[in-house]
Amino acid sequence: MSKQTDNQNNRSLELCKRVVTTESFIAEAKEIYGDRYDYSKVDYKNKEHRVTIVCPIHGDFQVYAREHLDGKGCPKCEKGEKFLLKLKEKFGDKFGLDEFIYESSTMPVTLICPTHGAFSRKPNQILNSTFGCPSCANQVKDDAHQAAVAKREEKIKAREELEAQRLNDWLNEREEQKKKRERALKAFQSGKKSHDFFSLFQIYQQIVDEHIDDIRYNAKWREPFVAPYRLTDEEARKLNCYREGDTFYRYPNEAPEDFYREAFEKDYAIYGRTFEETLSHRSCIILFEGNDLIIKEESYEHYLEQFGKTSEQVTRKTSELELPTSFVSIDFETLYSQRVSACSIGMVKYKDRKIVDHYYSLIRPPFDYEGKSGNALTWVHGISEEMLINEKTFAELLPEIESFVEGLPLVAHNASVEKCCIRDACAYYGIKTSLDYNNIIDTLPLSREAEARIGIVVEGQGTHSLDAVCCRFGVEVKNHHNALDDAEMCGGLMIAFYIILIENDKPALLQEKASNEEEAIRKPLEIKQDVAIENKASNSGCLGILLLGIILTIAFI
Repeated sequence: MSKQTDNQNNRSLELCKRVVTTESFIAEAKEIYGDRYDYSKVDYKNKEHRVTIVCPIHGDFQVYAREHLDGKGCPKCEKGEKFLLKLKEKFGDKFGLDEFIYESSTMPVTLICPTHGAFSRKPNQILNSTFGCPSCANQVKDDAHQAAVAKREEKIKAREELEAQRLNDWLNEREEQKKKRERALKAFQSGKKSHDFFSLFQIYQQIVDEHIDDIRYNAKWREPFVAPYRLTDEEARKLNCYREGDTFYRYPNEAPEDFYREAFEKDYAIYGRTFEETLSHRSCIILFEGNDLIIKEESYEHYLEQFGKTSEQVTRKTSELELPTSFVSIDFETLYSQRVSACSIGMVKYKDRKIVDHYYSLIRPPFDYEGKSGNALTWVHGISEEMLINEKTFAELLPEIESFVEGLPLVAHNASVEKCCIRDACAYYGIKTSLDYNNIIDTLPLSREAEARIGIVVEGQGTHSLDAVCCRFGVEVKNHHNALDDAEMCGGLMIAFYIILIENDKPALLQEKASNEEEAIRKPLEIKQDVAIENKASNSGCLGILLLGIILTIAFI
């Protein structure tokens, strides 16, 4: 084809003007194609007659005599050449052609990959693929998989290191508290006042509170410290206080000494509560048998019995619920444990249960304010003081926030946090807002109602953190503790609860997971609940100390 000239392309016209024999036809064909074809089977009759020509690669083929002299050769070779042009255009000179033979578009051709050697695929499969060579594609997939595995292992290792550090910190804190108790006990017994405790009873109360925290906020890494004290049902049946459904823990030789009870009678008995009642926390009941401390963790049903209710009665009826279909889900992250230190905000706007807009911003909180305490929570959300120095304050961002909300209802998970963030920031800067932060719809209690509606039973504390609830109701868990991702997860929960509580149906994702419902309830707790639970434990401890201080102040007055 490359040797043809304009005169050669018009050879068929000359056939009409002169006499052509088989020999002269072959001679002219060889001038055009050289030794590319074998013409031993040619029997030329006229220009409109088909002649048989032999291709050394594909064998015999027939073509009109005039068309052959105009440049039409082996059709398979021509298609193969077109394929090679496309192949080179897409992959360059990547593949070797030593074993290349083109038969048809439906027959595999063989190419040689410089990395993996010869391979055979259909022409279109090669041209339509990203890498041409299937082994190259598999290698890229394997590399991506290995990278993903390595990244996952890195995250697991980082999480294990974090848990090991938290465990070490926790043990050090326990040891420090124990030393404080020993110092305080010596001080009280020598007739002096303690710098760490108000009374002898408070020393023993801290011991019991530590055990209760271990039970109630039983993170995965604390389990080895809790399990030895948990009684089997057979062991629990021997207790005088046994009740089916409750969980019991025995701490040998930890019953209070007489001087603890005497200290209680002196300072606390005037409030009309017994020693055991004062030590008890909600569903964790304190009892003593001989020299042993017994903690009875009441089941949810037993806990409700004292109020004359059942779990079904606690659940509100569907007719009493009014859930919006258009709303703004909101989430704050704080730099410190105080809500005035809000350092990021994420909002997702929903119209008719569909996402229509997002809003995210870092917030420069006040770095020095009354009541500041604790370390920065950078380890939770990755935000540090240095990242916030040049950001806008809450007061500067408030107009943007109000404009985004457009007066729609606000939705949050554990909404008391968002309420306090807005309230405390406005109070700090002395500003007012149109945000209705006192009436934020809370998806946390809604999750309990939705569970009761579809028959999910969840035992234990900490099972209603945002990520745990999302896993339970088929909502995609994103980057937990990123304000924008948390807001979107919360909005997804709101839609799921609307479907369950208002439409009396199940979300599609939840229906797909129905067969693995138990796994969906419990697995997420191993991944994310530790952080949220620790915060709850810390807040609970702080509240307890505050209340105790108030009681003692009243008592001394």
